[in-house]
Amino acid sequence: AALQPGEEPCGVGMALRVATRTMYGSFTSKKRYVLEVDSVLPGGSAHASGRIKPGDVLLAVRDDFERVGVAVGNRLEDAKTAIRGAPGSVVVLKLTRGETLRKHHQEKESFDVALVRIPGALPPEAQLGSQAGAASPALEDLDAVPEQRCVEPGDKVMLVEGMALDGIEQHDLEALFQGEDGAVAEVIVQKPDGRLFAVPFHKHPELRSFEDIWQLLHPP
Repeated sequence: AALQPGEEPCGVGMALRVATRTMYGSFTSKKRYVLEVDSVLPGGSAHASGRIKPGDVLLAVRDDFERVGVAVGNRLEDAKTAIRGAPGSVVVLKLTRGETLRKHHQEKESFDVALVRIPGALPPEAQLGSQAGAASPALEDLDAVPEQRCVEPGDKVMLVEGMALDGIEQHDLEALFQGEDGAVAEVIVQKPDGRLFAVPFHKHPELRSFEDIWQLLHPP
């Protein structure tokens, strides 16, 4: 259902974060970035369903009148846009569960959950983190995070270009900081008190070493 004049889009009371899973193919395996359920918030339809658990992996999203869902991969903004909608409308989430993914068995191992979008299911305090002590930023409104000039002592790096730092391979991290003059890599850091800040890093045409990047992200 389309939004009516004066209506605000709402969600289902579920916070997501970027995580990693090992994807197994017929003969190979590789690490893949996914969207993982960080927490299920009381008062939302995700919580009321009793079927969604922290650690579940979100594969696709569709409205109940659509036959084909939108695969979200590890794209936070795409997932946010797809999940949120008119109050009272129904969204269907395709999820899977487990620490590994099998390339040719995702459809067989996944499950669908139909949820009603409820106003107030995503309170402001849940938009940038799910629970006290949450390890990673959640799905909602990372665009609203204030900026700071650099990573400061005591900051914990949470995301680099939307991906969890602890899941990025060395050569991938180097590639994220390489680019045309004027291009920026966005880093999300968390203060000891839980506040989040965005740090814009200017990319360089020449590849910087992993050691140089690590020092920028972990100042003494």
